[in-house]
Parts: sequence; structure tokens; C-alpha cells
Amino acid sequence: MSKPSQLPWRGGAWLCRGATAGCLAIWPGGALAHGFGQKYDLPLPLNLLIWSAGGTIIVTFVVVSAFLRETLVQGEHWQLQLAEIDTSPATPGNAVITALRLFAAAIFILMIVAGLFGNQDPYHNLAPTLVWVIWWVGFAFFCALFGNLWGLINPIATWFDWISAIRSAGARRDQARRYVTYPAWLGFWPAAIILASFVWAELIWTEKDVPMAIATAALSYAVLCWVAMCVWGRDAWLHHGEAFSVMFRLLGRFAPLTGSHELRGSHHLSIYLRPMGVGLLDGQVMTSSFVVFVMTLLASVTFDGFLETSAYQGILTAAYSSALIEWPLFRLAALTGLEEGAVLGTFLLVLAIALFAIALFTTSWLMRVVAARALTEQSLPSAQTIAGSFVLSLVPIAVAYHLAHYLSLLLTVGQFIIPLSSDPFGLGWDLFGTANFEVKLGIVGPRFFWYSAISAILIGHMLSVYIAHLAAIRVFGTRRAALLSQIPMVGLMVGYTMSSLWILAQPIVG
Repeated sequence: MSKPSQLPWRGGAWLCRGATAGCLAIWPGGALAHGFGQKYDLPLPLNLLIWSAGGTIIVTFVVVSAFLRETLVQGEHWQLQLAEIDTSPATPGNAVITALRLFAAAIFILMIVAGLFGNQDPYHNLAPTLVWVIWWVGFAFFCALFGNLWGLINPIATWFDWISAIRSAGARRDQARRYVTYPAWLGFWPAAIILASFVWAELIWTEKDVPMAIATAALSYAVLCWVAMCVWGRDAWLHHGEAFSVMFRLLGRFAPLTGSHELRGSHHLSIYLRPMGVGLLDGQVMTSSFVVFVMTLLASVTFDGFLETSAYQGILTAAYSSALIEWPLFRLAALTGLEEGAVLGTFLLVLAIALFAIALFTTSWLMRVVAARALTEQSLPSAQTIAGSFVLSLVPIAVAYHLAHYLSLLLTVGQFIIPLSSDPFGLGWDLFGTANFEVKLGIVGPRFFWYSAISAILIGHMLSVYIAHLAAIRVFGTRRAALLSQIPMVGLMVGYTMSSLWILAQPIVG
């Protein structure tokens, strides 16, 4: 395998380049810019495709409004029990779960050790590929398309459980630890802040491709979680504050597989198959902090794609050429130790998250105003309640955009995990005979990227329209009020669909 002259994850936008282009490396034979090295002629003009996608969302809304069954509004749906696993001690089911937890805990430690003590060339170190591609991209796909496995194998929780068990060995049962009650006002704000920080590291942090920096950040985050668990309790922190437990649980609600302990007690795990997305229809009104968390997830992937557009480059050029903006950038860069581009990127990322949240709350206010034509003032929910009731309907969009944006990255750069599994420290090992595996970055091209992306975006938005209409009938009570209320929401989804496709198309048509 030829070694690239520049590492595939080097630079501030390596991840988004791989996701949108599907081919990251710069090989000795010549530079591939931000895309595939060549433009791709779309089957139809881009403007026509974008407007057609927006029209598809409107047609979906009309069809759903006309044919939706009332029983679905009440949350009734079919589910098929696939298996029942006995998780009692000394049973095969418990052994499998224990083995999975042990494997995840061991991989976490391996990543930390490799990052701290291994070869600091990210091309020859396990940590960058494992964190940014296999876990952040691949594991998120798994949780969204199959089920939330993170709830079982979270290594941070596993190590906390094991250490707690060792410390409590031999202690009297009446000496159970008392935790501080998790404050209600804190809500999901810790998870939202942590997720935003992680996104910043993914997209802007200049050391995100340095194995030691990745390992240090991961270990620091684990310590933060362990301290929080000691203060508020394990379950309270995992439910509210541990960003990835919150995110993977959210994606798992979209998945067709779910587990339940309800029928036969805590030692019997029943696995069910259900329609995709119905886990988002439980009728729960989410808090404002959770709304911001979901908006952060949506904004992060969109902002990642926006980094590859000419519009973003135009913003950078305008900022650097403006004395009014360039001087504050220079001062902030000097104070924070960041590059000027990183300071500007940080500001734009925060702005993107804020705009997404403002867009949802504004749409919720408009939904309330429009629904008032069919309801009395006393029966109208507040705009905050509407936002909390509809935010889960946006999860299919988050899943679709994550799939559209990162699938090519997983199929191309994800191959590096094969040679790295044999040589995780970059010391010249060949543990499993895969160290010389030839990575084929050209396995997918722009045609595959475009059709998979547009399919994911359209399907995700159509599912969101469907789920939002179910939520509207439940929240507003009557079909007329629900129909009226959905006009602003459909407008928001049409706008997001069209802008998403424009952003995705830029690296291959620009």
C-alpha cells in the first residue's frame, strides 16, 4: 500500500471532506481537491433536483394528511418479539452481554494507551480512525439502523461499575452511598454543552488528528463522567449529562429493534422488531434543554457540510479582508491560543446551533398562531410546549443527514481500521495478518455518493413529515387544527431539505 504524502485526516476539515467526497487522501500521483478529483454531472440540473425534493415533501404532507389512521395517533403499532434473553447471573445471555462490555472496555483502554504511547503519526495510530470514523460515524449508524447498543456496552459506565463493585466489596449493605439529587433546572444542558464541545473538536480543533491529544481528551471526559456519577449517581448522569448516552439513546428510538424488561422482570430482556421511527411517538413533551441538544446534533452535521462550500470560503475571505472583523479575530486568537480561522469557525458553529434552535422555536410560535384559527385560546399549548412535542419528529432528519454525509467516509476511510487492528501502536506489528491490507479509497465514487445522499435525505424528511403530523393531531386534538399547524413545520422541512441537498452537492458539482 502506498503511503500518502499527506495524512487523510490532516487539517481542520478532514472529516467533512471524506464524508462529502468519499475519497480523502492526497496521493503522490496528484492532489485531489475537496472532492473526487473530478466534477460529476448530475442527471438533472441541480436547481431542478432541489425544487423537486422540496415538492416531494409537500406531496408527502398532503398524502399523510389524507390517509393517516387515527389508531396510529394513539401510538398503536405492530411489534414482533424476536427473542427473550435471560440475563440472570451464570446464564448464556448474561455471558454474552458481559463479553460485549468487556470488549468495549478493553477497546477504550487500548485507544487511550495507543494515543498516549503509540506512534504519533495518525496514519499509524489506532486512535484517530477509531474515534472519528468507526465510533462517531459507524456506531451511530448501528444505533440508528438497528438499536441502542451503547446502553449496554458504554465503557465509561462499565469501568465505573467495576470500580464501584471493587470498592464496595465487603461493605455493609446499610452503608449504601447517598447521592446528591440531580437538579431539575440542569436538565440536559450538560449533554448539550458536551455535544457542542465534541462537535467543535471534530470540526475546528487543530489537534484533533494528534493521537495523544485525542487520548487525553477521551480520558479527561471519562474522569469528568466518573466524578459526576459519584456526585449525582450513575443513572442520573447517564440519563441527563453523558452526551453520547443521550445521543445514542435518541438514535435508538428511531431504530427498528428495541429491548424491554417489562414482561418478566429485570433479568429477562425481550427484543422486539417494530416499524422504523415509532419509538419517537411516545407523546412525551421534551424540555427546552433537550430541544437544544437535538438542534445541536442537527446543526453539527449541516455545519460540517457547509465548511466545504464556496459560501463558507467567501465568509472567510470577507472576514480576513475586513478591518472591522480581522482585528477582533486577531485579538481573540492571541487570547485563546487558537488560529484566526479556528476562532471564526467557533463563532460560526455557535451561530449555527443558535439559528437552528431559533428556527424551531419560531416555527413552533407560528404553529400556535396558525392553530389558533381552529382552537380557543385556553386550549392552545405554549410555543415552548409545541417545540418540546415536535422536536422528536426531527430525529429522522438527523439520522438521514448523518447517513448521507458520512456513509462515504465510513466505506473509504473506515478501511484503515483493518491494518490498524494488527498494528494499533504503529510499531510495525502484524498481529492478525492485516497490516499490509490495501485500502481502496476509490471504492465509491460521486455517483454513489449523490444517489445515496439524496435517497437518505428524502426518506428521512418524509418520515419526519409523517411523525410530525401524528404529533400534531395528538397535541392539537382536531384534524383541522393539526392540518393548519403543520403548514409552518412543513415549510421548515422543505427549506431544510432544499438547503441540505445544495450543501451536499457542492463538493461534486462546484
